[in-house]
Amino acid sequence: MFPPSFFLCRKITIACRLTFAVVISLCLLFYGKSIATFAELQLSPIPRAPIDLRAIEVLQNIEESSRRHYNPDILDYIEIKPYAQDFTALWNIHINNETRPPEVEDQLKETISNVAEILYPWTTAGQNRTFIQFIETIFIRDKGIVITPGRKQFRMCLHLVFSLRKIHQTSLPIEIVYAGDEDLTEQERNLLAGAGDNIHFIDIKQILTDPHNLIELPGMWAIKPFAILVSSFKEVVLIDADGIFLQNPEVVFQEQGYKETGTIFYHDRIIGGPSDNSFRLAETWLKNTKYLEDIKKDSHWLARRTGYEQESGVVVIDKMRTLSGLLMTCHMNLKRQREKISYVHFLGDKETFWLGYGISETPFRFTPGYVGIIGHYDGNTTTHACSLQMLHVDEGGHPLWMNNGLLSFKKGNGDLYATFEAWGYGESGRWSAAHDCLYYNEFKYGADTGSLSPIHPPLKELLNRMISLAKEMDKTAVKAGLITIVPGRNG
Repeated sequence: MFPPSFFLCRKITIACRLTFAVVISLCLLFYGKSIATFAELQLSPIPRAPIDLRAIEVLQNIEESSRRHYNPDILDYIEIKPYAQDFTALWNIHINNETRPPEVEDQLKETISNVAEILYPWTTAGQNRTFIQFIETIFIRDKGIVITPGRKQFRMCLHLVFSLRKIHQTSLPIEIVYAGDEDLTEQERNLLAGAGDNIHFIDIKQILTDPHNLIELPGMWAIKPFAILVSSFKEVVLIDADGIFLQNPEVVFQEQGYKETGTIFYHDRIIGGPSDNSFRLAETWLKNTKYLEDIKKDSHWLARRTGYEQESGVVVIDKMRTLSGLLMTCHMNLKRQREKISYVHFLGDKETFWLGYGISETPFRFTPGYVGIIGHYDGNTTTHACSLQMLHVDEGGHPLWMNNGLLSFKKGNGDLYATFEAWGYGESGRWSAAHDCLYYNEFKYGADTGSLSPIHPPLKELLNRMISLAKEMDKTAVKAGLITIVPGRNG
């Protein structure tokens, strides 16, 4: 008898060989030369070599390989990894705008659809459409904002949407994605729609019908990657309901990292460290992936210097360029996957974005540095600040957005708003939950040898305007019977 590890190793070896064979075959047929890596496949110039009908046979073999060897009952992401990478290669060829013979183009689309429906069956389950038809009928607008409020964050979503339309006056269309009336009522939707023009609502259950209960949304944080997928925008700024932008969100599409990769991710706090189990799993999933060394250079988590890598309160994604990574992220947030693996070893959805992109060998980019703070000074010191609000900056180091809303404590129903006096960002400042700040629920950030930046008048004025508007919306929502506020209460 062979030990179980023998069969696992044998399967991994077969999968790796299949993936390598896929790359070589696709490159020979579509690019006229042998290319050994997925990066070269993605970045290679438009091919000039003729394509013959051998390509059809290769594509059919790729589909057959996925159908015969992929086992969806094995939840460990090492199982789907080689096939997700194959899909990345196929998708990159599909979007390279090359003119192909009609029969080859048809076979390429058919293979992409069939492989996607093997790996990600929930995309088309219960619907009379192929995967390619799903993409072509949904991805119909250029850029926009996606928000997933849910019942528990309606108040903060109200603050966010009105600040985007009334204060920043962003021209980006907004889609608010929810999971049925129990997630966001019609009355709540009507109040949100009053913020301005071009605000639309998507009931995700009407698009992903989920007849086999593979997704089960909203699923707390799980709805977020699926909301990105089903939005009508090709390029998406996902904003958590408790997010607050300090600049017009349109600027994110001009960031260099976004132009180069089609993504912007943001780092979380430097605090704690990963558990042995979560670290071991991530190492296994990312082993031998194309971008692992680049990921390591930018990761305190993989260096075990922090317990959190990504803050997913804002995620910027070009779905057409990075679809494979997004699908893998969605896969990690399916019901069984999140209950058995993802949410057991990681805090919600946040690490599934960069891990999903890394596993599928889809490039991504983090904004430099780890999250800072925007809040009030800790007593008379200028070296430390206290707050629940975490600050993220743009590539130039300027305050861009913060999460945890404008309230002093977002989970309460009080009327106390946060005090903003200073901000800090960068790895010289560290976080602690010392519970010696003004409020017990605040975190402290700073370093004895560092200093924080006072909030300059334009930013202070912006924050004051947003708080004033939020208070107006609180009154409107209370009058409509949609929220309850306890005066003088912080939590």
